[in-house]
Amino acid sequence: MSNLDTIVKDIKDNAFQRKEEILDDARMKKERILSQAREQNESNKRDALRRAEEDGNFRKERYITTEKIKVRDRILVAKQETIDEVIDRAVKELESISAEELAKSVEHAMEEHPGYALLLPQRYEGSKAFDAWNPVFTEAVRSGFRLEKGHMVLSYDFEELITAKREELGKEVAKTLFSEEV
Repeated sequence: MSNLDTIVKDIKDNAFQRKEEILDDARMKKERILSQAREQNESNKRDALRRAEEDGNFRKERYITTEKIKVRDRILVAKQETIDEVIDRAVKELESISAEELAKSVEHAMEEHPGYALLLPQRYEGSKAFDAWNPVFTEAVRSGFRLEKGHMVLSYDFEELITAKREELGKEVAKTLFSEEV
């Protein structure tokens, strides 16, 4: 073999070796790029799953909270309806008290406010329990009684008194019925 053949052979050998080095380097870069892409893909997948789980948990908690609020509201409505019913029944019972029982309250009020005229509901007309005070019977008074003197009116109307104290009475009824503060 001549020198030229040897040089060509060396160039070919060097080129082949360099080609193999370049191919090996390219394979290593390809594996490194693929590995990084897999790692990034796994990281993205984990992040997406974590975000989806957090979002799911948030939605679940929000749904549970919303439902708890709805239940609480229904309970509060039911309690308020019960309180209202108790107070309404109390008013009805007070509206139907006997003339004798009402006369005791009238007597006490007349002692505290002498000189006042007594106004009573029409349904007590004819009862002898109030004769001592010469009462006026009127439809204007639905329950209880009123005392009047000139422009001064003292209302002992049970419905009015209970309406004025409804919030305070509601708290007491709630304490009694539900063993709690409202």
